[in-house]
Amino acid sequence: MLRHFPWLNEQGRLTPKPPPGGSIKVGQGGLDQSTNSNHDNSDKDLEKSHDNLWPNQIPRILHRQWTTNRLPRGTRDSVKSWNKHDPKLKQWFWTHEGFSDFISKKLQYFTKIFNHHYDISYFHGNDSQIWRYFILYEFGGIFTELDVTMLKPLDGRILNHSCIVAQEPLVNAFLMYEEKESKIPFASNELIICKQKHPFMKYLIQKLTTGRMGKEPIHKRDEFHFHDLVQEYIEKVEKSANESKDKIFLAPPDYFMPTFKKHSSNWLREQCEEVLIWKHFPDKRSKTRSEVCHELDRNNYTSSPKAMSYTNHHWHDRKVWVAKNGIDVKKLVPGVVLVKFPAKKQDQAS
Repeated sequence: MLRHFPWLNEQGRLTPKPPPGGSIKVGQGGLDQSTNSNHDNSDKDLEKSHDNLWPNQIPRILHRQWTTNRLPRGTRDSVKSWNKHDPKLKQWFWTHEGFSDFISKKLQYFTKIFNHHYDISYFHGNDSQIWRYFILYEFGGIFTELDVTMLKPLDGRILNHSCIVAQEPLVNAFLMYEEKESKIPFASNELIICKQKHPFMKYLIQKLTTGRMGKEPIHKRDEFHFHDLVQEYIEKVEKSANESKDKIFLAPPDYFMPTFKKHSSNWLREQCEEVLIWKHFPDKRSKTRSEVCHELDRNNYTSSPKAMSYTNHHWHDRKVWVAKNGIDVKKLVPGVVLVKFPAKKQDQAS
């Protein structure tokens, strides 16, 4: 198996390329070089967070990312909501600098792949979305976008699964992405909850990096590509002897993404005008589209969170993301960990 993952050790942990004159030692605390057995302070701080686990062994850590630690002001309430509803949740914040350090100092094997295919300086958008798979595989926890608001703490409905993937609203799956044929509605990588080293994260990393050197990068919109990989993985696991251990839970849309984009109501009304008078359905997808339109019509083409909703995604417009005069994440989240991987002493000396 490991020949397909030259960068994974026998314990399944991501392994950097051995440095000259040294070898890689993997301990319970994480990656370390045998030429220096002492972790730096940032490593120790990060590792302490793994003492805080939910019953399903998912670390109680929330990962979020942005180019710098100054966030768009339009995300302020969403960012603050997680600490409000779950003050025990440890929050790690990743910037371009933090993730660059993570790759270059911990996982050097991937540096050439990133430099060849992905623009690491553009830390929000399609190129940024691959980073979350590495972070979740190595550390575990929750990864979510900045415009996702927590509405209530996670409970047993969620916490008895080892890896949870959110799904977009059915409106998106059957009207906005109507050209997309699929066995499942629409899986989203904008909120993922996984235990450390889950096989699904390893599968994503393999698919997105193995054999990429010398080849063209993937041009598909990342959200569509992720959705396709989710379907592939589900089919693969269903045929596996480890199905119960390796499977993922596709959360109903109302759990994490119960609402659609606010300003799309008129467009949706137009899309449903013809669908609402259908009497015959050539396939299952057409029937579901009709059901979605009737539900929209009953709700006057509006949407709101449900009693079962843990979070809500706000689908902010571009103007929110490009707005200037951001706010420091440290002012919004008390005790937030700004993830950094400083160079070891011998690296600094050289």
